[in-house]
Amino acid sequence: KNLWKAKGPVYDMDVFKRRTSALELDTSVCVLTDNSGSMSGEKFAHAARAGLMLAEAMGKVGVPVELLSFSDSSGGPQHMIVKPFSQHYVQEDKLLPRYAACARYMHSNSDGESIQWAASRLAKRKEKRRVLIVLSDGSPASSNGAYGSEVVYTKQVIDKIHNDTPLEIYGIGIMDDNVSKFYPEYQVINHANELEDALLNVVKSKVMQ
Repeated sequence: KNLWKAKGPVYDMDVFKRRTSALELDTSVCVLTDNSGSMSGEKFAHAARAGLMLAEAMGKVGVPVELLSFSDSSGGPQHMIVKPFSQHYVQEDKLLPRYAACARYMHSNSDGESIQWAASRLAKRKEKRRVLIVLSDGSPASSNGAYGSEVVYTKQVIDKIHNDTPLEIYGIGIMDDNVSKFYPEYQVINHANELEDALLNVVKSKVMQ
């Protein structure tokens, strides 16, 4: 329903098609979703819907998309792959159970390690532009690390990606403005149900330029 607002029916994608011939969308997109306990319920549901929407839209114009999720427990960071780049198109009825499986592992959130993991996967792509979008609803809070050190480390990781690599990184804060402390480019939404539109707008501005 969110795609209707911007481009017409999902099956049409006129705006994407018009831009494809002009830009040759040599771009890949990775969406990394915070899977901490505070994301449970409506937040994670909308994050899943946003990921499904993006994978469908980008799949129709040949832009590779990877959907990742992260959490943290006493055993260390937990990294989950919902849709890898290697799977060009995955039906919604297969992606939803994968998101549901991620929801069973909601603990803490080791942002720095997880962003580094997602960036390392994205860096292997051959596309000219590679965009990492992080969906988060708070500040780093690892089960094993001190809060202050986690915050510093996360900022260092993001700064290094932004300054020293060709990757583009963008944060979307879900009902929380901590993304403003870490990301060079970010957006804050006030309600979980704004997430689908926010993610689509980021892609429109970062990819469909």
